[in-house]
Amino acid sequence: MELSSTEIVIRGILPQLTDQKAWISTEWMIPADSALLVMTALRNNPTTQYNMLVCELGVDIDSKLGIVYHLRSTVYQLDCFLRVVFEERNNPTIDSVTELWAGAEFMEREIFDLYGIQFTNHPNLKRLFLEDDFVGFPLRKDFADSINMIQL
Repeated sequence: MELSSTEIVIRGILPQLTDQKAWISTEWMIPADSALLVMTALRNNPTTQYNMLVCELGVDIDSKLGIVYHLRSTVYQLDCFLRVVFEERNNPTIDSVTELWAGAEFMEREIFDLYGIQFTNHPNLKRLFLEDDFVGFPLRKDFADSINMIQL
């Protein structure tokens, strides 16, 4: 079976990873400490050219926090999903991708504000929706709102 250009680039950096075939694209589970390196390679490699960050979103699944990146190559009409899962809920940290895609700035601020995930080297990491003195991160499943009694 012939490897895709996306798989060649990712396996060149992280040979131990396995992909999961989805309906229309491929998704990869990558470690947080390699995420920026992998995305830089996928963006800059002439055979992939993932030049667009479609979406970056926070998730809280099975008591673990994570981030999902949806990348698109408008040159080759390719889509790729990269998932990062943090083992540590108390201080999840990952490198910002704003140096690759400027549009990530507000997506990362939203993730920080609602999930508490820290982004290293972000140009302006501060709350986006909530007041600066707000305590907690309301989209985490362990968030308890004693005033509005929201339970997830």
